[in-house]
Parts: sequence; C-alpha cells; structure tokens
Amino acid sequence: MDLDKYFNILIKIYDIEYLYNKYKNYCILNAFIKESFHWCLIIFSNLLKENQNMIYTLSSSLLLIYSLVIPIEKHLNFIKAELILKIKTSNTIYFYNKILKLSKIDLLHIDLVEVYSIIEKVNHN
Repeated sequence: MDLDKYFNILIKIYDIEYLYNKYKNYCILNAFIKESFHWCLIIFSNLLKENQNMIYTLSSSLLLIYSLVIPIEKHLNFIKAELILKIKTSNTIYFYNKILKLSKIDLLHIDLVEVYSIIEKVNHN
C-alpha cells in the first residue's frame, strides 16, 4: 500500500483531519511570512537607495515582520509534534484492531515480527 494513501486512511478513520489541516495552514502561513520578509528586504533596499531618511521606518517594519515568524514557527513545531504523535498512535491502534479482528486460524499463520516491523516503519517515517 502506498504510504500517502495509508496516511490519508489513518487521518480519516481516526478523525485527525482538523489537526492535519491546521498543520498545513500554519506551514503556508509560515512560508508566506518568511517569503514576505525576504521580498521586503529587497524592496526596502531599493527604497533606501532613493531615500535614506526612511531607515527607521523600514527597519521597524522589518523587525515587526520577523518578530511574527518566531511565535508562528514555535506553534507550528508544537502542532507538528502533536500530529506525529496522533498519527503514530492511530497507526498502532489500526494494526492492533486488524490483529484482533483476525480469526484464530489466520492468527496462527500471521508473522507478528513482520507486522511489528511494518508498524515501526510507518511510525519511523
């Protein structure tokens, strides 16, 4: 099974889509603010060449933009850690529920080491 499809199944079954969407939105916001900072640097450097009296205004706006990055990135890392934890927990519960639903005969034929290695592989990635 493709790993992306498997993660989408886990996200939908265990109702963590809100956290995944929150993570995606914060990633977009973080990237947008970082890129806007770089573009502001370029634009402000051209403005300063023409008018050097604006240095305090432009530098304060750059500090404001850059100060937005720090709390957003911190919150993004918190959401990322929470999402990873939920996905790992959902993955383990998903496999354990699959094993519990197996019949006794099928359970004798299953390789539990292989199942455990699959769980660890998905949790590691």
